[in-house]
Amino acid sequence: ASMDDEALLQNNDERSDGVDPNTLTPWRIKVKIYSICQIIISLIFWIWALINIITKGDFDLGAVSFAFPLLAGIFGYLSTNSSRIKSKTMMNVNLHLGLTIFGHLFVTINYGLGALIAHNENMEGYFIYCVVFTILWGISWIIVSMLAYKWRNEFKQFVNPQ
Repeated sequence: ASMDDEALLQNNDERSDGVDPNTLTPWRIKVKIYSICQIIISLIFWIWALINIITKGDFDLGAVSFAFPLLAGIFGYLSTNSSRIKSKTMMNVNLHLGLTIFGHLFVTINYGLGALIAHNENMEGYFIYCVVFTILWGISWIIVSMLAYKWRNEFKQFVNPQ
């Protein structure tokens, strides 16, 4: 590493996020991995919802609800990339947290509504599908929200050490 690189890593002003490989690297890796998972899973289901709208002609709320965890994953991934501007990285961390909490809850509620509709319409297969995914997205809402909250706290403490 050049002297400039070392100075950048040690510099803890607004222009550098002060990336210390021994401090945030494990969290950056965790967040990067689950953010990529958020992006891939949400993108698949979002595209599926769009295909349902195009082919069936009925509105699929998944075209809206899956956009939020997709964006959460994008902002989570961006928050793991070393930025020279701490406030921009912090903004990405906060957007990741908010969109994760809201997005995973929105998808959970969406599937729950689907289960209610399927139950009322006696659509047993679709009902089972919706119940299973209500549970899975509810679990992901809890786990990923906790991880995103922990990421924000870790990053905040790193940016503003007491």
